[in-house]
Amino acid sequence: MIEETNPSSSPVPETEEDEMRDLYDASVLKNGVRGRFYEPHKSGTNLALIDPDLRLAFPTDEAVNKALRSLLKSA
Repeated sequence: MIEETNPSSSPVPETEEDEMRDLYDASVLKNGVRGRFYEPHKSGTNLALIDPDLRLAFPTDEAVNKALRSLLKSA
């Protein structure tokens, strides 16, 4: 199986050192809330994936929205 890579992610140079610490001060992290952004993100996300051939005709969000509004008006 061929592994697909994300073209937008750039490889990390081998010369770059790991910036993670071995130990973090727990008092600094005490206000963390698990899932804090989960519900707002879930309710505010409305993605629709379009096929590659349609991306050529509708390259921007605005183009897709304009076409869909036009379709709704004619229905």
